[in-house]
Amino acid sequence: MFAESTLLIGLLVCGLGLLLATRVRSPARRWSVLALLGVIGSATAWVVALYERPLRDTGLDVVVQGKSPADPLQLLKERPLEVLSDGYVASHTCRECHPSEHASWSASYHRSMTQVATPSAVIGDFQDRHVSYGGASYFLHRRGDQFWVEMDDPDGPEGATQRIERPIVMTTGSHHMQVYWYSSYSRVMGQLPIFYLRQEQMWVPRDAAFLRPVDDQHVSETGRWNVKCMFCHTTHPMPRFVNGATMDTRVAEFGIACEACHGPGAAHVRLRRANGGSVANDPIVNPAELPAALASQVCGQCHSVNFPLDRSGLRDEMNDGPRFRPGQPLAKNRVVVQRDGAGEAHLKKLFAGLPAYEDLSSHFDTQFWEDGMIRVSGREYNGLLKSRCHVEGGMSCLSCHALHRSDSDTRSVDEWRDDQLKPGMRADQGCLECHERQRYATTTHTFHDLQSAGSRCNNCHMPHTTYALLKAIRSHQISSPNVSRDDAVGRPNACNLCHLDKPVSWTADHLQRRYGQTPPQLDEYQQQIAAGVDWALRGDAGQRALVAWHMGWTPAVAASGSEWLPLYLSALLEDSYNAVRLLAYRSLSRQAGFRDLPFQYIREAEDRSPQIARQRWQQTMAKQRSGTAILIEEGGVVRESVFQQLLKQRDQRPVQLAE
Repeated sequence: MFAESTLLIGLLVCGLGLLLATRVRSPARRWSVLALLGVIGSATAWVVALYERPLRDTGLDVVVQGKSPADPLQLLKERPLEVLSDGYVASHTCRECHPSEHASWSASYHRSMTQVATPSAVIGDFQDRHVSYGGASYFLHRRGDQFWVEMDDPDGPEGATQRIERPIVMTTGSHHMQVYWYSSYSRVMGQLPIFYLRQEQMWVPRDAAFLRPVDDQHVSETGRWNVKCMFCHTTHPMPRFVNGATMDTRVAEFGIACEACHGPGAAHVRLRRANGGSVANDPIVNPAELPAALASQVCGQCHSVNFPLDRSGLRDEMNDGPRFRPGQPLAKNRVVVQRDGAGEAHLKKLFAGLPAYEDLSSHFDTQFWEDGMIRVSGREYNGLLKSRCHVEGGMSCLSCHALHRSDSDTRSVDEWRDDQLKPGMRADQGCLECHERQRYATTTHTFHDLQSAGSRCNNCHMPHTTYALLKAIRSHQISSPNVSRDDAVGRPNACNLCHLDKPVSWTADHLQRRYGQTPPQLDEYQQQIAAGVDWALRGDAGQRALVAWHMGWTPAVAASGSEWLPLYLSALLEDSYNAVRLLAYRSLSRQAGFRDLPFQYIREAEDRSPQIARQRWQQTMAKQRSGTAILIEEGGVVRESVFQQLLKQRDQRPVQLAE
């Protein structure tokens, strides 16, 4: 999918011209299910105009159909259903013969990606909590095992305050944050406008959970789950439009279950129960036994930027769900779109004639760096496809990842399920399966002590230049450090993400001496000022987010020293992007002396945490480290004039990353 955080889906079903759109708040657009009667030819253009685009960008004037029942208790029954069809049998059937695999899957975050809102599933605080942000207030409470919210109606008339009470019926996520969905009507899900952060145990506004500019506009997300989230967060999703104005959304199973990766199991179960043992014509798919390309495409069905082949495929998917099944070539039904000529050509064909898609650069910017490298998590397959290890070496997702924890795995369940890696894959084991240890696991190759983080393959070839879930994540496009390439697109280079206290010119000089790389033209600050300082003060929001995270990353703190970092983290506590502020706070709170620092995620005028943080640094650490590159003179005196010059040159272009 493409640009998830801002782009939405609409659909024409046959000649009725049924559309589903979200992020709408106006008197004429109260609910998300839209019925536009008309001929298929003219309506199709409207369908694609709405496909993954906010309604406010299309200029359409539509009439919305749908009404919520007067009694909110009726809404407890109005959620998408788990219905077995098309050969799906659900994971409980698999457990009969595969108890170990079922147990490890049950412990995974794939299983809990979508859940019915039960006491065992909900991690947020609903104990009579009053939460207020930006003029909106929410009362979160329980009725026995039910979870409820009282709030202003996100779909109510603009300018009017209409309080509603809704039952929370489903959840998304459980690892880093959790999103909540309430019933609106006809199985159409509304999204609670506040999310729960697990680490901070804190409620935050939806927009504050992503890297995007602060937007005071309250917009509805009603219907997003039915036409967007469910496609990768459930097994066998079927939006199912009914009679042109309602929905009967169904799935085989909530969460990413067995059959999402192994295919429908009914025929497999029948054969095994009838014949037992090995069956030659068993249709079940084991991705581990597929060729590397097909095995990775099982993951790529969700972990990539992909689109239907054509508009007809879009219409079919919006009713009966995706046609891809594990073991098939993904290209049979979908196109994995890269930021290149072919990707641009496909999108132009798919969205031909639509003004909103004449310039695709802004859409690509939400998920790709300018040179085509993917920059948001959840789209790792795009990076894999551009890696020589996959293209030439046959590496697949399963070369490093283990979707089931083996009985012999000595790691805890929590350690395994964090990234679902095989044992040893956080170190060099994955690379050394192909690359000779005698050649690559040496100081002549790494130029670092072999026991240091600088000799770990991943830190140089898979740096944390991808962003999502309020953290930096390893790039899955395997590459080598190259200052010219990275600087051209504004991507922090791998070397300076550890050596934050060194200028980019320092890295360029080393790469020239060691590998013969021609250094790029660098400005005076890149030649003299530490990269960490430059990115924190002059960088755009994407660079600031990455450097804020790295200022708390153990290898970077060890390589760069910790004494000077609070000066710049305290500055980032004043950032205009909420996500950057949280990342800075997390990094700062890891240091002794700052763990009790007060922090307001949504900064208020009276918030003094940046001033308190800098004052603590000045009193306790300022004199411990000095240097021209980090703008600190002997005695802990900050070169304030240069500091402010860099701040004035900050790249203020809006950055919005679509996770």
